[in-house]
Amino acid sequence: MLINELKKIGLSDKEAKVYLATLELGQASVQDISKKAGVNRPTTYVILDSLIKKGLCSTYAGKDKKIRYIAESPEMIISVLELQKKEIEEKQRMIDELMPQLHAIYNQQENKPVVRFFEGKDGLRTMVQDQMSSNSKIIRGLFSLDDLRKVYHQEEINKAYQDRVNKKTKVKVMFTLKEGEDRVQPNSLDERMKIPADRFPINCDIAFFDNKVRIASLKDKLNGVIIEDKNIYETFVSLFELAWLGAQTLNKKK
Repeated sequence: MLINELKKIGLSDKEAKVYLATLELGQASVQDISKKAGVNRPTTYVILDSLIKKGLCSTYAGKDKKIRYIAESPEMIISVLELQKKEIEEKQRMIDELMPQLHAIYNQQENKPVVRFFEGKDGLRTMVQDQMSSNSKIIRGLFSLDDLRKVYHQEEINKAYQDRVNKKTKVKVMFTLKEGEDRVQPNSLDERMKIPADRFPINCDIAFFDNKVRIASLKDKLNGVIIEDKNIYETFVSLFELAWLGAQTLNKKK
């Protein structure tokens, strides 16, 4: 139906009905238009005023001085689209002006989590660099040493280890290892605990530092996320320490 098509371009249901009625009648009074459109007379007055503003209708006074309405050429429907375009442009301008103020309010929020995503090996290197530039006195973590060795060269692992030692950053980590040996030289800064991979498989490199949780997937597609939030960080640290106690109990039983 033509009414539905006119509604799609921006006319309301009643605007479409009144416009089509006026178009079919040619020159008509409000009473005639109201009857043909199926819209009550007071509302028809309002709708006609709206159509006049959109350039789709106009008025003229006959010899009897009575006001009649006439529909403009259907080509004037283009003016409806032009009006919508101007309204959108005006709204865009207002949004552009408001955006700095809205961002200022948004950035003032306290305890707002910051989440960053990373992809590929370069992304994982960036995550590690973020950790290495940390001023945290202790870094906790869980990882699969087998998977780390598949993703990073031994030189990269050695450099990260040496940089940490030079900064005197302590670590407390749990890790799994199926192949080879743990080549890290014991030192007073390290607390390391090996856990059985068959019972507790770990497929990610996870670290907790500076109110941040770093999680990097080391299998299949390499990607990761850093979540910066004090409450999330403290909760993960609590879970880590609980797991540490469990791992100690398990090793004692062995």
